[in-house]
Amino acid sequence: MRTLYTGIFIPIISYAAAGWADKINSQHRKKIRQAQRAAVLRVTKAYRTISTAALCVIAGATPIDLIIKEKSSLYHLRKGRKFIHHTTHYEALTQQTEAEIEKTKHKIRRETLTKWQHEWDAGQLGRLTHKFYGNVKERLNAGWTHNNHYWVKSYQDTETLNVNSKN
Repeated sequence: MRTLYTGIFIPIISYAAAGWADKINSQHRKKIRQAQRAAVLRVTKAYRTISTAALCVIAGATPIDLIIKEKSSLYHLRKGRKFIHHTTHYEALTQQTEAEIEKTKHKIRRETLTKWQHEWDAGQLGRLTHKFYGNVKERLNAGWTHNNHYWVKSYQDTETLNVNSKN
């Protein structure tokens, strides 16, 4: 399922992102995140009661609107155009060395992960999962996790108990 997600879902949703990524508003963001949620639920085999933020972190799936922005920025970088990626302005450079391009690509990816980390820290849902996976970069580098129905369910059951005990 992960192969289908990364090989089919992401390319279809992010097709021609450079042309429309800057026009995404909150309503569009909500719709594309709903589409991603449905796909990632199938990848993780989680119950649909899990929060989207926790689901993305458990699956190691960057939120789709951030992926679209990143792909748009990488396109502009490849074409040598000036662009803004989150808060950083990049100037148009027509004659970049391969090393400069790779350095800029890594910087763009770090900015995307930083933005995701800020969203994850500021969110109100998925706080128990946040205790286990507080750092998104560490979660992405954790090769020992195997997302299956039972593993994800244990997080959800514990979070549900914590939420219900507060009410």
